[in-house]
Amino acid sequence: MSKIETKLPPLSELLDEKTVLVLGAGASMDYGFPGWEPLREGLIFEFEHWQGRRKNIATRWKEYIELNPKKTLDRMATELRDSGNDMYLRQFQIATGAAIAKFEKADTDWRNQRTPKWIEKFADMVAGHLFNENDRISDIANNFAVVTLNYDRCFDIRFYRRLITTFIKNLERKMEGFEKNSYADDFEHFRRVIHPHGCLGRLPEMATDFSASNNHPYEIEIEGEVYGKKGRELEEVAYGKPEYFRQQRNNESIDIPIFPIDDLDDDDARGNCETYNVANELLADASNCICIGLSEAGITQSHLEFGSLENVFYSGSQIETAGYDNFVPLNKKADAIVTELGES
Repeated sequence: MSKIETKLPPLSELLDEKTVLVLGAGASMDYGFPGWEPLREGLIFEFEHWQGRRKNIATRWKEYIELNPKKTLDRMATELRDSGNDMYLRQFQIATGAAIAKFEKADTDWRNQRTPKWIEKFADMVAGHLFNENDRISDIANNFAVVTLNYDRCFDIRFYRRLITTFIKNLERKMEGFEKNSYADDFEHFRRVIHPHGCLGRLPEMATDFSASNNHPYEIEIEGEVYGKKGRELEEVAYGKPEYFRQQRNNESIDIPIFPIDDLDDDDARGNCETYNVANELLADASNCICIGLSEAGITQSHLEFGSLENVFYSGSQIETAGYDNFVPLNKKADAIVTELGES
């Protein structure tokens, strides 16, 4: 593929080279997940209804959010922790987890996926390509990676389940006597979604016909402690369970792996955050990247490094301040991008 494309190539060409899919908040909005304002309102609700110890901190959080409508949540989390103590960050983690899990709970179609949107369409497309290239599944899987800056697990749970379901249906229709579990190792790679800013926890619902494991392989480092595949397990939190986080309000020993980007700035994320290192290694090794739902601010404020890529196909309009010359602005929503990926 030549350097700096002017349009998005078909998926089959992208998967012949290493390609990273990078997701921002806009990628989950088609599934009812919030932008800043609904999330802000959700956090105010959680702090208003805070029960138990340290209610004074919750009250200060609520007031701070209401008085600073233009500040990002990440900025406020860092400022309050710096002016108070680590309990401010902990309340941020618990309230954010509960607020986002509430949106997960409203995402009732994740199991049956009766109303397919861009994630399901993309999974069907990848599954079809894998079926047609049956002898190259391992190579294709190793060429594909996903990095999401979102705390929610909408993509994780929908993509993998749909990918496996569609692939198995193709096998059942066209192959007799196949042993589906023989594909388990090749498909394990598709379960890996990198969350540099953290996530709500391991998903017990990730068990599939190909893998009975629910040890969802996130890799997150917080204050020198590695969680996930290479270290301590993340807490298992079912999809759409805000009550799980609310029950942790008085539990000061449990770890909730959610942390703000401004906090990463303070800790020099490039050197100290293993998850960002993993994400940037994937980007450095790739030729192409597709960014969906990521704002220009999200690009400049994150620690993702896009400079070595040949092409960054970007769902937004022209990047002006990010300092990159390899972005290909598509100015399209996720569904239209997936449609274009399927065109030959």
